[in-house]
Amino acid sequence: MEYELVNACIVTKDRWISNGSIVIKDGIIASVNAGGPLLEKEFV
Repeated sequence: MEYELVNACIVTKDRWISNGSIVIKDGIIASVNAGGPLLEKEFV
């Protein structure tokens, strides 16, 4: 999967990583700032 820069938090296989701009990798789910994990790659 390609890397995407998002202004969000990401869920890794182990834990949440909170960050301003972070990459998504290995099909990891991203979520909007202060939001919960989304089940799809949609940033609203």
